Amino acid sequence: WIERSEDTTVEATVLSNTRGSGIYAEDSSSGIDVTDSSFNSIADYGLLCDNISDITISNTSFSEIGIAGVYSAACEVEISDAEFSGLTGTPVNASGGTLALVNSTISENDGSGATFSDATVIVTGNSITNNGQYGLECENTALTCSGNDLSSNALGETKNCSCDP
Repeated sequence: WIERSEDTTVEATVLSNTRGSGIYAEDSSSGIDVTDSSFNSIADYGLLCDNISDITISNTSFSEIGIAGVYSAACEVEISDAEFSGLTGTPVNASGGTLALVNSTISENDGSGATFSDATVIVTGNSITNNGQYGLECENTALTCSGNDLSSNALGETKNCSCDP
């Protein structure tokens, strides 16, 4: 649990086998940096943030997570070079705020690859394939896409999103 802190670093860490969330951060915390880590076998959320600026997730893997790998509620998040596979929930979910998803792989998950609502989102250079629902789902989202491989998602590549691969 990270609350009202600044400049928190999680590096080369394995977060696994928990009934709740791997990391839960809220209330104006800032400067969270997660690198070279692994989130697996987590019942709820790998990383859940609520109203936080400057979150960076890089070179990190997410697997066997119940609700969402990364859930962002009105946060500023950048995810790069991450891997999401084997999740029963949604790998990346942003509700409000801003999110950049760059050079990451989202595949073989039960739900949609990523869902966005009321957010500003950039999706660049990702492989989003073979998910159980859509590749990307949007609602009232300003979405910028380029250089992605969106293919073989069970219900289609996008829902309510305008995204040229």
